[in-house]
Amino acid sequence: MSDLRYLLLLLMCCLAGLAPAQTQPMPPPESITVVVNDDYPPYLFRDAKGELQGSLKDRWALWQAHTGISVNLRAQHWAQAQRIMQAELADVIDTPFKTAERQELYDFGRPYARVKVALFFHHSISGVVDITSARGFNVGAMDGDACIDLLQSKGVDSVKRFLSYSDLITAAEAGEVRVFCMDMPSAAYLLNHRNLADSFRFSEPIAEGELHWAVHRGDTALLALVQAGFDRISEAELQQIDRKWLGASVADVLVSPYARYAADAALAVGVLALLLVAWNVVLRQTVRAKNRSLWHSVKVLEQTRQSLERALAEQKAMLDNEMVGIAKVHNRVLVWVNPAIERMLGYGAGEMAGTAMRRYYASEQDYQAFGDQAYGMLLDGKIYRTQTELVRSDGSRMWVELSGSMLANTKGTSLWIALDITGQRRASAARDEALQRLQKLANSVPGMVYQFVRRPDGSSAVPFVSDAVSDIYRVSAQEAQLDASVLFDKHHPEDQQQVLDSIEQSARHLTPWQQEYRVSFDDGTVRWLFGDSLPEQLADGSIQWHGFITDITERKAADERLRQLSRSVEQAPVSILITDLHANILYVNPTFSHLTGYSLEEVLGKNPRFLQSGQTPPEQYVALWETLVRGGVWQGELHNRTKSGELFIEHAVIAPVLDAQGQTSHYVAIKDNITQRKQADLALQASLKDKVALLHEVHHRVKNNLQIITSLLRLEAGRSDEPHTRAVLKDMQGRIYSMALLHESLYRSGTFASVELGAYLRQLATQAFRSQAGVVGDVRLVLVLAEVHVGMDQATPCGLLVNELLSNCLKHAFVRGQAGQVTVSLQPADRAGWWCLSVSDTGVGLPPDFEARRSLSLGLQLVSDLARQLGGQLTIDTGPGAAFSVEFFAQVFSPPD
Repeated sequence: MSDLRYLLLLLMCCLAGLAPAQTQPMPPPESITVVVNDDYPPYLFRDAKGELQGSLKDRWALWQAHTGISVNLRAQHWAQAQRIMQAELADVIDTPFKTAERQELYDFGRPYARVKVALFFHHSISGVVDITSARGFNVGAMDGDACIDLLQSKGVDSVKRFLSYSDLITAAEAGEVRVFCMDMPSAAYLLNHRNLADSFRFSEPIAEGELHWAVHRGDTALLALVQAGFDRISEAELQQIDRKWLGASVADVLVSPYARYAADAALAVGVLALLLVAWNVVLRQTVRAKNRSLWHSVKVLEQTRQSLERALAEQKAMLDNEMVGIAKVHNRVLVWVNPAIERMLGYGAGEMAGTAMRRYYASEQDYQAFGDQAYGMLLDGKIYRTQTELVRSDGSRMWVELSGSMLANTKGTSLWIALDITGQRRASAARDEALQRLQKLANSVPGMVYQFVRRPDGSSAVPFVSDAVSDIYRVSAQEAQLDASVLFDKHHPEDQQQVLDSIEQSARHLTPWQQEYRVSFDDGTVRWLFGDSLPEQLADGSIQWHGFITDITERKAADERLRQLSRSVEQAPVSILITDLHANILYVNPTFSHLTGYSLEEVLGKNPRFLQSGQTPPEQYVALWETLVRGGVWQGELHNRTKSGELFIEHAVIAPVLDAQGQTSHYVAIKDNITQRKQADLALQASLKDKVALLHEVHHRVKNNLQIITSLLRLEAGRSDEPHTRAVLKDMQGRIYSMALLHESLYRSGTFASVELGAYLRQLATQAFRSQAGVVGDVRLVLVLAEVHVGMDQATPCGLLVNELLSNCLKHAFVRGQAGQVTVSLQPADRAGWWCLSVSDTGVGLPPDFEARRSLSLGLQLVSDLARQLGGQLTIDTGPGAAFSVEFFAQVFSPPD
């Protein structure tokens, strides 16, 4: 019954306890599979015909009769039976001892028999009284038997496993093991059955266990079902089975039958006397007839004997052949072998008969593996064929091809045919080794090794291709060998026809095929390939190429880079010169020849000193060579002469060229003709000197004129009695001062390109604040000015803007002697390259009608205009106090040296 059926049965049983009383119970399964040990007499074993016999067979037959559930009794050797149960191919396992390990796997039913386990040993051995005394012996045991764990737990490490108890007894009979562990009932049966009871002794029981049946752990439904079935079997029925297989007491048989036997004997004597009389009469009549036919029968029998002898002679000749080995095996012991097998394995006549097959295997593992594979098929009535390695009498190894099958009407007897294939195996191994070497060599070549065949009908194939095809064509070797078109499909569309034409040309003239072409892939990748192969014509008219294909993408790229480098060097607008380590010229580019008038042929092998004009200081050449010898790069100006004697100036960069080991192998010089630039620089410097002097004079005069205007405005303000007029004149004076201060800063710095805006505004704000000190009370000036260099176009409106805002703060923000603070700030804004210029105070703040009066204020209008001139927007923040700020993009200049 399958696991699903058991699970459903268990689930229905659980639900039955919760369902109403009228719910119908789950129906029992139609059949169950019980796996058992087929060599466990007297409980279960096979007779001479291979049929199962024993008390377990009868017990399960009674269970089937009482339950109506079919029992599929599956008998295997014990280890295999346990594996079948663990693989869930059976529902119940019978005859296991209950151990801690097995309780993790199974749920056990009630025991039905107690069995003692003992150590059995050959009568020539003494002193084996318990497990500890068996240490050092090679102890035999049935594979899967619980006694193996018991032996190993007591320190018996050398345990030899056998498939069954019968195999174990056979090995003991052959002397393969001298001590073995076995359940006592089975040992008594098998030793007496083999007439070996006097050859072996046994120890006191080393263990005693109970025989159970068991189900898979957790399968409570099946456990209850099986137990209920056995509960239905009466004690009398079970006792009848035990008497049948375990026997009855002799006394029970001899108590009362004597009288009956005497009467029967008397009756038999009377009948026998009558029969003798009748038989005497008939015999006389038939003797005469028999004598007449006897001579005829003797003649026929003689003819038959002669025919049988001829047939037996022919069969014996076949069996005794020298080519095919034939062996008869019973329970893995050789019963008979023909001379061919003896010759194969190096034994004399009769030496192999009666020996165990284990003797001819190199290891126990090989022996057990062969048995597990072979006898499973043989017991199923199949023919088993294999190739296996055997050990000859001299210890050498040989390979044979075995074919075997079970003989009909026998138990454990099989017939085997053996062919010596050692030579074939060696030749095959040599071929495989050679093929592996060739395959490894092909796979190690930096490219794809292949064979390509084009048949007369135009079809093609790839009989061989190395694994590199997966890197080059991105297909497997199997795909390429299956269909050659997968390779051609990868060819770049622009190169496909070219490749086909080149193959056709090679095939027509049987010339080497060499071709560079591209392949393209689905991801857009394009690779360059180079193919090189030799063709040959086959007997059927096909052409076969042997060759290789390699990826040359990097080489093509390197070639292209070299071509680009060559073109760049040839067409470079600067002179390029390459020398050896002794400064002998190896190469000059056309620009060098055009500049100096010397051709490449004229300068090859010469030292570049022939170009010297004598105007380059000698110490400059010394510094040049010192730098190059240290492995550094030298650059400087060289004054040289052309072939015609004309002087020219070069800016040269000379560097060492390193080889693969990092050593200097050459020198390369790149020289730029800067003669015209030097002449232009000299002219520019002269002109610039004049312009600088002129600008100094202009700024000086502008500054002086602005100071004169400021003085005149101050005088005029002093003469006027009108406060408004004086205020206007004072504002004008501050504005003019800011411009004058800018020109003074430029004049003092010595540069006219830019001004440091922070320093300029600091000086301007400080001077403006001092000029207004008497107007307000205790007001403090705070300057937060970052450093930035800007041009005059931005410095001028910034100075005017600060002057106007600072004057406005001091006039309107602080009244009646109020104390406070005015802050002038210049800091980078959040946007890269933008700056924020602000003037803020802590005064009374802006009046409510500020926006209405804003358009009437000349100063605020000027501030707005200055903000727009800077490319920014004036922002006004109210209370507490007031803050005016402008963000603008600064055209930053580098600080002067």
